[in-house]
Amino acid sequence: MKKSVYTIFSILILASILLTGCQAAPVAESQEAAPAELEKVTIVADWPTPWVGFIPWLVAQEKGFYAEEGLTVETILPATVADPPKYVALGKADFAYTTQLDVILGRAAGIPIVSTAAVFRYNNWGIIYPKDGNVKELKDIKTLSLYENTWDHACFNAMMAHEGLDVSTVNILPSTSDTVPLFLAGKVDAVGGITNAEQTEVLITGGEETNIFMGRDYGVPDVYVYVFASSNQFLTEHPETAEKFMRATLKGLQYSVDNPEEALDIFMKIYPEALSEEYAKASWEATVPVFKTDKYGYQVPALWTEVQDFMLEIGLIEETAPVEELFTNQFIAE
Repeated sequence: MKKSVYTIFSILILASILLTGCQAAPVAESQEAAPAELEKVTIVADWPTPWVGFIPWLVAQEKGFYAEEGLTVETILPATVADPPKYVALGKADFAYTTQLDVILGRAAGIPIVSTAAVFRYNNWGIIYPKDGNVKELKDIKTLSLYENTWDHACFNAMMAHEGLDVSTVNILPSTSDTVPLFLAGKVDAVGGITNAEQTEVLITGGEETNIFMGRDYGVPDVYVYVFASSNQFLTEHPETAEKFMRATLKGLQYSVDNPEEALDIFMKIYPEALSEEYAKASWEATVPVFKTDKYGYQVPALWTEVQDFMLEIGLIEETAPVEELFTNQFIAE
């Protein structure tokens, strides 16, 4: 199962800044050869294996939205989750589907990456607990499994502090792979995760219904989670292509939200072996609400400031950058 998106952050901190010896990554095969007159744009995905987060640009390609802009898009699957920012920085891909935190960490590490559009509209990370159990409030949690990274632990600490609770009263079991098995085995009261990954996994794998204390309701920054991003160089040298790509991609994003069943069918048609039909359906149903908005792609400066300040406070970065260096709304419709 797909691990929590937040495990990316600890991996990025440990990863080398430059992508040396970059090998060719597998790509999603198009169903037919692209017409010669179409300009090819490449996007590196966030994950080495396909998941429903890919749906917006797969739909844009399948429905002809890119072709309408004179483009055809090729998906690159990265070697590791740490690679997407480096792919765009080194010109191995034109765009990346990556996280807001990846952009901030990348800039802090000297990687010239810029977010061009927000995808998730709110932070869907939180503490997952049984729907029918002893946990009713945050204070009821006695044992908890979190991914072994700075971000998840800092978020839980912030939640406890928000409620005036002592984090030392909770026995935290760190996990380097998947928190869900501990939860399903009854070894912990709750786990950290996101609605369209861990919470979905608990339901499909264990058949257990859960609730979630959303971090954003307990003092955790309301991060965008996923964004589309590119390099400063590509955006400067190819502004028209960037605008066309973003226009078609966001059209695909909105179409996916408005036509969720068709969008999922397109994903399963392109990647029939990637996920079980049951898991893909449940994960997609949990993803659509996170995508939905009345201003697709638009990014708010104050949110970037809030997230940077939180990352500085917990030691993920040593200094903040001007927000105008981190994102731009230039390539999306007003």
